Amino acid sequence: MATFTIFGNLSATMGTVLFTQNTLLMQIGQMSVYFTNGLGYAVETLSGNFKGQGEKEKFIPLVRVSVASSLLVGFSFAAACVFFPQNIFGLLTNHTEITSDINTYAWGLIFLLAFSSASTMLEGYFLGLAQGDIIRNVSSIATVVGFAPSAIAAWYFHNNHILWLSVSLFLFAKTALLAVYLAKSLSSDANTEPVSGAPVGN
Repeated sequence: MATFTIFGNLSATMGTVLFTQNTLLMQIGQMSVYFTNGLGYAVETLSGNFKGQGEKEKFIPLVRVSVASSLLVGFSFAAACVFFPQNIFGLLTNHTEITSDINTYAWGLIFLLAFSSASTMLEGYFLGLAQGDIIRNVSSIATVVGFAPSAIAAWYFHNNHILWLSVSLFLFAKTALLAVYLAKSLSSDANTEPVSGAPVGN
């Protein structure tokens, strides 16, 4: 929340047109989030059920299907905005000075929605395992390492492209760190599986 609040505040310092364009782009991002959050809730429920039932072998297929599905949703929203910006954003505002060159920044939605969609699924996985502390720690690190340096540069150079880069780096760092914890989680589960077979005699 703090990251996107800072994003909005920095957008406001770059003028009314850029602020409005960024707001409209984020509106599209929020629409996509409604869909991916629904998938995330399903992942949360399923991962919790699988853990409770001892069916940890289903974790990998669950993650694969959910991430692929969420990426499809995210890319669909981003593609619509990149290829049909006037049609999509024309539904949100009738001010042509806002929509005329909004496609200049619409590319940012590709990275934002890709990383956001994937990280939402991974968050659902860890929430289902009652490991919300991982999400907290990852978000904090991603804010400091991924977002803050580029956000400061965007403010210093007064550059909207760098500002969008800062959000993309934040979500990329968040997704990458969650993927690392996911690999550790799956490896730990595999190592704790009981070994079947006949006992070895003396």
